Amino acid sequence: MIETPLTLSALQNETYRTTLLRHIPYGRIGKPEDVVNGVVFLASDESEYITGQTLVIDGGWISA
Repeated sequence: MIETPLTLSALQNETYRTTLLRHIPYGRIGKPEDVVNGVVFLASDESEYITGQTLVIDGGWISA
């Protein structure tokens, strides 16, 4: 979950937010900047040899 204007109403529900946070090992809701950092990396020369991968930006949700 990334906090954006589209997710704001759901994230304002304290019960939902608390439940969601229990599943995110990093301990916070994602910010748009978290996604931007991944996109900038993939668009940079630093990632030129990376192919066929999925970059998961989820605060550890999948690995938990």
